[in-house]
Amino acid sequence: MKILIETALLGHGLPSVKDNELSESWPAFDNMALVWMENGKIVFGGIKEFLKVRKNKEWKRISRKKLEQSLIDGESGFLTASAVMKIAFERKIHMVVTAGMGGIRGSSISDDLYCLMDYALILIASAPKDSLEIDKTMEFLINNKIIIKGYNSDFVNGFIFKSEKILISSKYSNESCKDLIADGGCLLLNEVPENKRIEGDRKILLNSIREGEKNSRNFHPTVNYYLDKYTEGISSEIQLKALVSNLKLANHLIKNEIL
Repeated sequence: MKILIETALLGHGLPSVKDNELSESWPAFDNMALVWMENGKIVFGGIKEFLKVRKNKEWKRISRKKLEQSLIDGESGFLTASAVMKIAFERKIHMVVTAGMGGIRGSSISDDLYCLMDYALILIASAPKDSLEIDKTMEFLINNKIIIKGYNSDFVNGFIFKSEKILISSKYSNESCKDLIADGGCLLLNEVPENKRIEGDRKILLNSIREGEKNSRNFHPTVNYYLDKYTEGISSEIQLKALVSNLKLANHLIKNEIL
């Protein structure tokens, strides 16, 4: 097992994506595992095993900050990228995959960013979530000497919506995974093609953020719920395809070298 996948998006963030759609779109790679917590135990599994627990919508969303206490309390939940990065590092696994990653919003700084500072591993993501301040997120990472590579470009300009173009460290140029993490964590961005994103009025995003702010303890799942509702499922479809694209990229990188 060389690649770990967060489950918070699949568990809480894609309300209109049915299990059969998820199963049919999932790539059949045997070198990666989804990670969740069940009754205080970390579980590694494939998509078939995960679909058996996905129905548990009351399960918590567990981040790195909540991980240890959730283990002690015997809780069940879907794990964010930060929790999975901690688990990966402890097991000497060097690649974690998500779709939209955490970042900065106001005074709030996602633990995803601190994990990239703490752990020598690669996080493959499409971009920071659209509800975040992408410019400040990139600035924070660069100031803290985190390498940011764009798989197809040297900038980031949003996730499922298009936003202002923000320059990053550089474009990926076939560096080895070992070289990318030689000095610490690396963020590898695999953008959603612009012609596959949501076009038009960003009021959809702004209204979804407002709903998320009303339920701040579950900000990201709430934003995703309303994005899904306002776009009639298109936002969820984009995020699922983004995650699958990132899994394929991770598999390509791992197959071409030994970590």
